[in-house]
Order: sequence, then structure tokens, then C-alpha cells
Amino acid sequence: MRAVSQLHELDELDSLTTLLRNETNDSIRVNHLLTLADYYRQHAYLQSSFSDSSIAYGRRALDLSQQSSFEQGVISSYKVLGLIMNNRGRMDSSELYFIKALTQLGESGDPAEKADIVTRLGVAYMYKEQAKADSAFALAFTMIDSTENTETNRFLYTNFGLFNLVVGDFPTALSYFQKAVQLAERVDDWVTFGNGLQYIGRVYREMGVMDRAIDFIDSSKSVLKKKGGIIDDASVNYELGVLHAQLEKPELEKSILYFKESLQVQKERGHQMNIANCYTALSIVHAMKGEPEIADSYLQEALTINLDLGNYNYVANTYFNQAKNNFLKKDYQESRSALKLFRQYADSAEISYSLRLDAMNLAVEVEEMLGNYRTANGYMKQLVQLKDSIFREDKSREIGRLESQYELDKANYNNEIKEQELQIKDAAINQQRLQRNALIIGLLLVGLLAFFAVRGQRAKSRLNQQLKKIEEIKTRWFVNVSHELKTPLTLIQGPINQLMKSESINDVDKTKLNLADRNVKSLQSLVLEILDLSKLEKGVLKLDSKPVDLTTLVKSTVASFESLAHSCKVDLSVEVEDQYWMTIDPNKVRKLVENLISNALKFTPEGGEVVLRLQ
Repeated sequence: MRAVSQLHELDELDSLTTLLRNETNDSIRVNHLLTLADYYRQHAYLQSSFSDSSIAYGRRALDLSQQSSFEQGVISSYKVLGLIMNNRGRMDSSELYFIKALTQLGESGDPAEKADIVTRLGVAYMYKEQAKADSAFALAFTMIDSTENTETNRFLYTNFGLFNLVVGDFPTALSYFQKAVQLAERVDDWVTFGNGLQYIGRVYREMGVMDRAIDFIDSSKSVLKKKGGIIDDASVNYELGVLHAQLEKPELEKSILYFKESLQVQKERGHQMNIANCYTALSIVHAMKGEPEIADSYLQEALTINLDLGNYNYVANTYFNQAKNNFLKKDYQESRSALKLFRQYADSAEISYSLRLDAMNLAVEVEEMLGNYRTANGYMKQLVQLKDSIFREDKSREIGRLESQYELDKANYNNEIKEQELQIKDAAINQQRLQRNALIIGLLLVGLLAFFAVRGQRAKSRLNQQLKKIEEIKTRWFVNVSHELKTPLTLIQGPINQLMKSESINDVDKTKLNLADRNVKSLQSLVLEILDLSKLEKGVLKLDSKPVDLTTLVKSTVASFESLAHSCKVDLSVEVEDQYWMTIDPNKVRKLVENLISNALKFTPEGGEVVLRLQ
């Protein structure tokens, strides 16, 4: 419902009342009226007139919303009035207002708001018409998205857990309380978290596992004291008081201490309803201690407050406790009178079947103790009828619960099927998208590779052409140089040959001339090789093969290096057979031998020896 944030900002109700009086916009006036109604509803425990004020403001908001066709105002007014009637124990009126709010929302209404209203309907039915409560909760579950963590979801899980706690289905109650606690912790909803721990403790208390119950209640107290405020701490102290009173060996002094701590906080806050509850609890514990006078005094305090607040539910409960106390004191007449008052208020309030059964059992015992066996027998028959009625309702509720569970499971199954179909469809779309993207990327890569391959091939072709041109230029240059060298060499060789034929030249000079002649011929041979290189590159080189005395060829080649060997201080010699004829190209072989000797002389140190053997 609406928070009272405006009241916190203005601090005083008078300020909000002034705003309401001066406001001309109907929608804003409705919101102010609803804020006031909700404030008085939440503070109705302070004095009974607040409850009447809450109803008055709620009805004014409803009338103004209907007159101004303010649809959301109509819905909110019905919700506030439903909550007010729920607080006053008028469940029929509460149900009527919640159903009107649902009708006003219609089919197209917000599912979360509808789930909230249906959950509150379930709470209204919880203690009397439990089959309706079960159906309401089942309907609320169909309106929420269970995968979300919303305030509506947490509210539903908590109250469905409370419903199962009331009907005695403790495993289911425990499961939903745990779910509410887990969701609350994720979003720092510490009030729901602490209350959830408290409810889990209550489940274990009902199951008789007191150690675990106390552990969870203590944890709840720690959380709520830090995060939820002092009033929540008072609530946990109350729960701890109940726990210690219900132990196998009741710790009544601890229980009284916890109830008194809770009572002190409630008195400081002025929460009359909770003060009455603490008085009632203290009365029960003192009765357990065998102190009926103290118990009666506390019960009288509780009765006075509940009568003033108009909480007939609690009034009936108080008269029942008085009847029990009087029975323990063996004051059976007073016990009978208290039971009569209990029945009077129970008929106009929502009283649980378990309390009605306990009261009927007590009435049987009271009449027996008074000797009114016929009256006791009549109460016994009513008791049997009540138990039979409860049994039939339990069966009806179980059937309704199973039907609702079936519908819920069916709806969940259909939702899962739809979700799976959507997932499959999404997966197929994603796969198609991936395939399309992969194809596009592949085509782009192929195109890029082809582009770079063609460009590289063209660049390579241009480079090869350039290299070929350079080689041709180089070859032409060598050929030209070679042709240029041939003529000077021929001109040098002519005078040398003439001098060698002259008889005026001594032997020493002839030897030198022979050496010069051989070197000129070697140079001519080198020029011819350069020309041969150009022919080789053009593929037209041919060997000039003919029979040659290899021994003579080798000796003459070695002799041309004797002067060089002498200057290098290397001993050069040749070991060959007398004659060794072969069909070879003498120029090529001579060049080969010259290269061998030249390299040998180059890498032989002074005083060394180079020997050329022909085998």
C-alpha cells in the first residue's frame, strides 16, 4: 500500500489536512485521503477511534475517485478499505473490497498488482475458509513471474508459507519461507529477511525441534535489531518467550523475561494491540507456573485493551484464557461464565477451528465438574459435529489444493514448453545469423586474399621483368667489354710472338716472353669465357671439344703460375703421367686448373707447398 512518505516530510497530520483542504485537483485530493486512511489504519493500535477515521478517509477517497472517474484511485481505495476491514477482523467485508479491486483492474490490469490483491485475499481467508485461501494463493502464483525477485513475489512466498504453517504442512511452509529469505537477502530487504528467519523458527517450533527454532529466532533478532528497528526486536523477543515456554522442560522465567522486554518496548511505542498480546502471553506463562492470581491480573489488562480497540478476536481469546485459569483454580462457575462470553464474541469474530475445539473440550470438562452431565453430553455432540465439519473441510481443502496444484503445474508446464519453444526459435535465429555472418566474413576474406594475390602476382611480374632487363643490360655490357678487350690483347700478342722468334733474345728473356705469352692467352681465354657466359644465358653455348694431351695442358698451366708461386714463397710442383689424352674443351679445363692453383696459392702460408697431381 501507499507509504506514508508525505507524513514524514510534513511531520504533522494537520499539515496534510491543510493540503487536502486547499487542493483543487481531484486526483491529488484522492491521494491525500488515501495517505491519511493508510496512516490511521497502520496506527489503529493506538486508539480505537483511529480505525473509524481510517474507514472514513478510505470511503471519502472511494467516493471522490468514482465521481471524478479516477480509476487508479478507485482501485487503491478498495485495497485500503480491504486492509482496514482485515485489521478489524471483518473478513467478509475485507473479501468484498479486495474482489471489487480485482474487478476494477480487469483482465488487462497489471499482473503484479493483481497478484498482490489476490495474495491479500488469501491472507483474509487464511484462518477461516482455508480452501478459499489455498485457491487464492494458487491463483496468485499464476500471475507472477517466478524468475523475478519483486516485492510482490516475496510477499506471496512469505504469506503462502504462513498459510501452510497454519494448516500444518510444515515442509511446504519451510520451503517457501526459505525462498522468501533467499530473495530478500539478494536485494537487502532486511525486514522480510528477518521475519522469514522468525517464521522458519516458528516452523521448527511447531515441529518440536526447539534447538533449531531458538537458533533461527536468535538470528532473526540479530538481523532485525540491526536493520529493521526496535519494534521488530520486540516481536522476536515475544517469539522467544513463546519458544521457551514450549520447551520439553519449559524455561518459564526466561519466557517471562522475554515477554516483559517485549512489553516494555511496546509500551514505549504505544502499540496497544501488541501490549495486549504481551499481557495475554504473560498470563499464560504465570498460569503454567501455578500463579492464577497473577495470570488473571494480566488477562484483565489484555481484556480491557482489546475491548477498547474493538478487537473481538482477541477478546474471545482472552475470555478463553480466563476460563482456563478459573478451571485451574477449580472455580468452575467463573470458568463457565468466561466460556459463555467467549462464545458470544467468537460468533462475531474470525476464530480458528483449533481454538473452537479447545473451548468445546473445556466446556465439556467444566460441565462434568459441575455435575451437569446432560449439558456436557450436548457439548460433546457439538464437539463431534465440529470435528466432523473440520474433517470434511480439510478433505475439501485438500481436493481444492490438489486441483489448484494441478492447474498451477499445468500452467507452469505450458509456460516451460513455450519458453523452450522460444529458446529453440531464438537458437535457430542465432544460428542463422551466425551462419550468415560467417558466410559474409568468408566472402570478404576470399575477396581480400584474391585481391592481394593478384596484386602480388602483378608486382612479382613487374619485378621479374625489371630483373630480366637488368640482366640483359649487364650481359650486353660484359659482351661489349669483352669485344673491346679482344683487340688490345691481339695487338699485345703479336709483338711478343715476334720477339720470341728473334735470335737476338737470350734464353732468360725468352722464358719471360713465354710467360707473358701464356698470360696473354689466359686473358684471351677469360674474355672468351665472358662471351661464353652471354651465350650460356641465351642457351646457345657449345663446348669446343677435341682430343687434347691433358698432361701437357696441366704442365703448361702450372708453369704460368711459377712466377706467382715464387713471389708468394710457396713451392709449386706438378705430378702427372707422361701423356694422358682426353676429348675435352681445353679452354674450359685450363680455366678450371687455373682456379684450383690460384686458390691453393692464396690460402697456403709462406714456406708451404702446393702439389698438383693428375691420376
